[in-house]
This record gives sequence, structure tokens and C-alpha cells, in this order.
Amino acid sequence: MKRLKLVVIAVQAGYLKKLEGQLTSMFKDRIELRSFQLGMLDKERIHADEVVFSAIPNLDKLVKTLFPDIKGFVRADRSVNLVNTGELLSLKKNRRILVVGDHEDVTRKVIRELDQSGFSHDYIPFHPGVDLSTPVDCAITTGELELVPDHINRVINIGLRVISFETMMRINQTFQLGLTPEALNRRYILSLVHVSSNWPVSRKNKYISNWIGTRQDDHPDQKFTEFIAQSPAMKAFITHARSLCPGDHPIHIDGAIGVGKRRVAIAIHNESKRPADRFFCINCTSEGNHLEKNLFGWENEDGIFPGLLETAGQGTVCIEEIEAMPPDLQDKLAAFLTDHYLTRSNGRESIPCPARVVTTSTLPLTRAFSEKIIRQTLYHHLSLHVCTMPALAHRKEDFELLIHKFLTQDLNRPDIRIQASALEILKAYSWEGNVQEFYNVIFHLTCLGENRITKNMLPFYIYHSQPEGAPPDTEKVPQIRRRLYGSWRKPDFLTNIFKFWESIPGVNRKTSPLDGPWSSNAWPKTD
Repeated sequence: MKRLKLVVIAVQAGYLKKLEGQLTSMFKDRIELRSFQLGMLDKERIHADEVVFSAIPNLDKLVKTLFPDIKGFVRADRSVNLVNTGELLSLKKNRRILVVGDHEDVTRKVIRELDQSGFSHDYIPFHPGVDLSTPVDCAITTGELELVPDHINRVINIGLRVISFETMMRINQTFQLGLTPEALNRRYILSLVHVSSNWPVSRKNKYISNWIGTRQDDHPDQKFTEFIAQSPAMKAFITHARSLCPGDHPIHIDGAIGVGKRRVAIAIHNESKRPADRFFCINCTSEGNHLEKNLFGWENEDGIFPGLLETAGQGTVCIEEIEAMPPDLQDKLAAFLTDHYLTRSNGRESIPCPARVVTTSTLPLTRAFSEKIIRQTLYHHLSLHVCTMPALAHRKEDFELLIHKFLTQDLNRPDIRIQASALEILKAYSWEGNVQEFYNVIFHLTCLGENRITKNMLPFYIYHSQPEGAPPDTEKVPQIRRRLYGSWRKPDFLTNIFKFWESIPGVNRKTSPLDGPWSSNAWPKTD
């Protein structure tokens, strides 16, 4: 009998192993499994007789675009591992319990499951950005210990969520395995025991096992030779950046949103004298009040939790959007860069830490300093070795090579050809989102189902960034274009575009903004 095949895809390496372990314990005698991380999607091949399994939102659309002949896609829903909830049984009823997660949707789902499981308590959802103004008896978290407020003494960690029973039922149906509900239920209980015994709940050294870093990989493989650098601006930048690789000194990379600063930081790490060591990346804007703990580590009565600087060892830590780092933490980072010793949050010991630091910012470093965003103590360390990445608008010579790379290496669509007139419009566009926005547009074009791209297939806001012909009111059109650019993602966009159209003096009210030179076959999706 031919074995059925399931391909498991996840972002983090640790979580991918956990998914595969649970699925193996459920269906090892029925289904053949293989797995890889999302970052390898452009290098892997999914075959026509395989079904893809993942919990990543909207991955089904990407996979079906890249591999239209695959057998199917099963979306993984997650649920609480009830095997790990034994500590809840010891609590008296009607306790006020803080449920801690990294997102509001996650905390709401956990609360709903706990209610359905018969635990009678008053649950209070908590996630980054929420102020806790009410007293609680304890906290529950699904592995997000670093998000728990410091003043809460009792914390019940029930571990990362697992694949839900409903998802296992969908797999049973998709593969027509013929397992009865009773048999499926028994297998599911055993799979929860397997997950709990092989990946026990642990409070110590969380980041060593769970922080994966840039591209969810602590050994990313980006090299400077992989950058497209035909333009003089990019050639000069690459030459300068490569010259800074050999040392141990901190490096600062500034540049507009989407130019690729993180990729450069990875390339610096891989061409330094420490490529075999770990690379981690942390963003100052997304960490909120937990930035210090995540970067420097912390200590409490439960143990020691190393941060990224400590976990990286001899490797590199990239600190993104350094201009968003709080002033007191800037001073602490400056002190670390002075002697490479750190003190964990709530700790007393001074710990030697040889990690190299690369920082990035959207603002030019000199401007951030002159506007008193960057403290003088930190500026003196970062200003010694600065690389400024050129915007895509200054890299016209790289456009065709970038398109070729996107289509052939990243999107597996070498058959697509872009008409010369469409290419000129792409070159003329301002690209405020730089290479990232450019890639997103090319990806959008690959989803149109055509292998010859004409100018009227371009996204509306690009195709009409420089309207053809003489518009009725040359002063009004640029204003409308700016309003369109900021509004096209909103749900009421279609209503607004007709209002804009009617506001132009001299327009024939019987025509539509979708008619004539304003038309586009690639109207942006607003759902």
C-alpha cells in the first residue's frame, strides 16, 4: 500500500520539531512525514502527491501559488495541552487569574478553552500593550514567561500550545484514514503525553531553546555575494560594509524602511571571523517593556534567564531600530560596548560577554543624535563605523536584475516577462518601501495567472503614480494620488475612490474612475 505524504512547515525550528513529534505519535503507521522551516520554502520542492500542513496564516495561498499541483493543504489549529494543566486543579475556585500571551487573539482562545474544560475561575487577558490595573492571584501562560509582569509571584506555565483535536480529525478526513472517533481520541491523548514528556515545561534558559532569530535561524546563510549590486550606489555600499567585517567593533547600518538592513547585518556576521557562531536579531519597537530582559536577561527566584547578548556567545546580535531604545537602556548598552560586561535585569553579577553588536536605524544616525533621540554615550560607540544603505530609487541599474532574482530564485516563476513600458513605470515609481515593497509588487504580479505582464496589470497606485495625458486639474491629481496611496488598504477604499473622482473639476460624472487610462486589471484586494 502506498504511504500518504504530509509536509509540515513552521517558522521556528523548535516548534517545527514539536509539531512533527505530535503528528508522528498520531499517524506514524499511516502517513509519511517530512518537514522544513518557512525560510527554506524557496529551496524546497513540494510534490503533487503531498499535502501541506502548517499553522502559519495565509500560507496556503503562497504554497498554492508556488506549487499549484499539490494534493492539498491542512491548516493547523492549536489548543491548550491539558496534560500540563494539573497545577490548576490545586487552585481554589473563582481565583482571579491573569492569562498571558503574545497577542490578544491567543489569550482569548486560551481563556475559552480553559472555560470549556471546567476550570471555574475569573480569567483576565493580558498581552503586550495592556496595562494591568487590577490585582490577581496568579498568572497562566503558554510558554511566554518573559511577558509575565514581574510583581506576580505565582506563575503556571502550561507550555506551548499543541495541534488541536479538530485538526487531527481534518487530517483523518483528508487522507481518508478511516480511524473511528474513539480510535482518534485515544491516539490524541497519547500524542499529548508524548509532547509533554519530550518537551517538558521549563522555566530556565528559555531563550537558548526558543529564540530562533532572523529568518527563524540562528545560523542564517546570507552573503554579500548574493546582493544585487550593479548600481554605483550599491557597489560602493557593499565595498564599505565588507571592509568592516573583520573587526570586533560595533557597526551601525542606517537606511530607509525596506532597504534590507537586516540582510546586511547577517552578511557582516557571515563574513566576519565568527560565522560559525550564532546570529540573533531583536527589534526595539516590537519588544516594548521587555526589551531589557530579552537583550540582557533577567533573574528571579525561579532561576536565571539569559538574554540574547549572553546566549549569542561569540556570535553577533543585531539590534534593529536602535532609535526606539529607551534612554536608560541606551546607557546600559553603551556601558556593555565599553568593556563587554553585562548585568542581568534584577541581577548583581557582572558577566563577561564577547558578542559583537550590529545596530540599525531608519533615521540617519547623525540626525537621531542631533535631535537627542540617541544618547551621546551610545552615539560615540556607534558613530565610528556607519554604513548608509542606498534607497531603491538610487539603484535604477539593479531593477532588472532584482526582478530576475525574484522571479527565478524566490518565486519559482521564470516564465514571467514584464513588458518594457511596465518596467519603465516600475523604475519611475518612488518606492518608499524600497526593496521590500518592490518584492511584494512582483509577488503580486505572479499571482495574476499571466506570464506576460503589461503596464495596466500593475497595482493601481503604481500604474497611476504618473498619469498619462493631461488630467483635468494638474494641482488636484497629486493630492488625490497621495490620498489614494494611504487609503487603498482600507475597507472603504472603493467608496472613497469614487468620492475622489467626483471631486476633480471638469470630470465627466458619467465615467468611472476605473475607465480609460485610470483602469487597472490588478485592483488591490481590500479584504
